[in-house]
Amino acid sequence: LSQIWLALRVVRECKLAPLVNVIFMGMGEPVNNLPQVEAAVKLLTDPDAFNFSPRTVVVSTVGPSPASIVAAAARLPCKLAWSVHAADNDLRKLLVPTTAHTVEELRDAFVAGLAMRPNKLSTLLVECTMLSGVNDSPAHADALARLLQPFGRSVLVNLIPYNENGLGIDGELFKAPEMDAVYKFQRAIWAHGLLCTVRATRGDDARSACGQLATSTARETLAHESASA
Repeated sequence: LSQIWLALRVVRECKLAPLVNVIFMGMGEPVNNLPQVEAAVKLLTDPDAFNFSPRTVVVSTVGPSPASIVAAAARLPCKLAWSVHAADNDLRKLLVPTTAHTVEELRDAFVAGLAMRPNKLSTLLVECTMLSGVNDSPAHADALARLLQPFGRSVLVNLIPYNENGLGIDGELFKAPEMDAVYKFQRAIWAHGLLCTVRATRGDDARSACGQLATSTARETLAHESASA
């Protein structure tokens, strides 16, 4: 909440465009800290506090378990996002090592949870980080679309091109995808009648894009330790 308060102050003082969207993502698994996340979301959407629209606050989760998904759907007055990354269970286990349930089990929990929600919060955002040669083929897109068919029109797929972060894994396992591959993936999702967007990458020229800030600090720490050795 302090980050949001400071951001709103900067927006006001610098006369920037209004801050509209807030997403809980990349800061630990929110659903594993549900009471605190619930309290924060309620303050963010309280008209007498931060007064964000519930439709513009999003909690992103990998879905630790079906029960945790249903609990989040019941308790959080905001939209939900599923960081799925792959529809194949073996591949998703590689990308999300904490996975303990099949994607089908998690999907069915989201379907059940969304059915309990008001219409304005019944759409699921599905996030897929695109990795070159790993999960960015049309076949991967077809598998994802088939997985999501039970949602009907109540799902939006958001493709997130991977930002290379300068650590040793780059070029060995994970590389940024070619944008042509990302757009082919998007068109394959469209062909199944599902909505699909591509997240615009911002800040990568200054290594401040998603996934780069923390690793920049890590590189500096490693360099300092090596120099001191």
